Amino acid sequence: MKDVIIIEDDPAMAMINQKLIERLGYTVVNNSLQSSEAISFLSTNKVDLILLDIMLDEEIDGIEVAKIIRTQSNAPIIFISSLIEPEINIKINEIENTQLLFKPLDYNELQHAIGMVSILKS
Repeated sequence: MKDVIIIEDDPAMAMINQKLIERLGYTVVNNSLQSSEAISFLSTNKVDLILLDIMLDEEIDGIEVAKIIRTQSNAPIIFISSLIEPEINIKINEIENTQLLFKPLDYNELQHAIGMVSILKS
């Protein structure tokens, strides 16, 4: 696993997440602030991991974006959320090969989540 896309509408958070991903030895090939841009990118590019914010500043949330992405790619998805709500877990569990982390991201938790989706991908 090497190429990562980050879908995060907060530019500061996207930059922090990119630095964490790069510190883990991965390459961020796209840092999308809008889901439409990310979906378009993924329709023509293969990635090894998707970091996806749940609460995007758009009409659709990250869970809906993930469902669209799943029609194009089975790349592991690590959802990122600032909210702890049981219904989010239920919705995420319906999408295969995913993990959920809470903001702010922690280096060790991110590393563990990447390991978990790598196992699920096998």
